[in-house]
Amino acid sequence: MTHTYVILPLSKAAWNEIADKLCAADYGHAFQQETDGVVIDMHGIAVQAEKDLTDGNQNLLQNE
Repeated sequence: MTHTYVILPLSKAAWNEIADKLCAADYGHAFQQETDGVVIDMHGIAVQAEKDLTDGNQNLLQNE
C-alpha cells in the first residue's frame, strides 16, 4: 500500500525538534529520502503546541 503526502517547509529549528523527539521514541522509520533531501513522514502522528502556546487557538477548530 502506498500513500502520498504534501511536504510542508519548516524552520530548521522546528524540524530538528520534531526529528529529535521521533528519534528518541524510536520512530526512525518516519524518515524518508526525497529528491530534495530527507523528510519526516508523520502519517498518523499529530503535533500539539506546548501548553503555554495553545491559548487562543480554539478558533482553529473547524467543527465548533
